[in-house]
Amino acid sequence: MQNPLHWDIRHLYPAEYRAGEWAVQKINEAFLVSLPSGESSSIALHFVNSQFDSGSMNQTIKITQMINDIIGIMTEHFGMVLNQESADFSRFITHLRYFIVRQLNREVLSFKDQQFLYDVLSERYPISFQCALKIKEAMERQRGFVITPDEMVYLMIHIERVTSRTDMD
Repeated sequence: MQNPLHWDIRHLYPAEYRAGEWAVQKINEAFLVSLPSGESSSIALHFVNSQFDSGSMNQTIKITQMINDIIGIMTEHFGMVLNQESADFSRFITHLRYFIVRQLNREVLSFKDQQFLYDVLSERYPISFQCALKIKEAMERQRGFVITPDEMVYLMIHIERVTSRTDMD
């Protein structure tokens, strides 16, 4: 049975997925079995889960689904496919994982002069700001998150970085 998040896991966690592929290959060789390639994504989820104090595999799956939802909002907003092979995209996914874990744990991110940065960035990057607002509204409505201006600052910076590079498809 194929993992329903196979595609998402493969693209959102490429390093962990490659480790899962390696593990499947080694298991197949060691035990003379033929596990389906989809097992790579299931193993990858275990690697992802072990990187974060996210609690359970169910929570890791929920985080993956939320990341996929956010990427969907961005893709629709910008009308482009994000380059999932870029270092900026990888950093963005890492940021999203920590962002979601903070939200699930009700941790508040706070830094000095956040309102100033929020105001400056929302004017400097209006398209990324509008995208961040869409993400904020969706996550607050669907997940009950409370997204502060501090979180919005980081979200805007990452959105701008991942969508403004010339190495996108």
